[in-house]
Amino acid sequence: MGAALYAVPVQANPSSRLTCFMMEAIITAVTTAKDEVTFLMLE
Repeated sequence: MGAALYAVPVQANPSSRLTCFMMEAIITAVTTAKDEVTFLMLE
């Protein structure tokens, strides 16, 4: 889902790849944090 959000901008502007990479890293970190919080709440 996340990749679709910046597939078009990357094609239009290759120099935005770094920004997309950073966004993906942030999304991954947030998702991981959510999973850890959920896991802690379940315990």
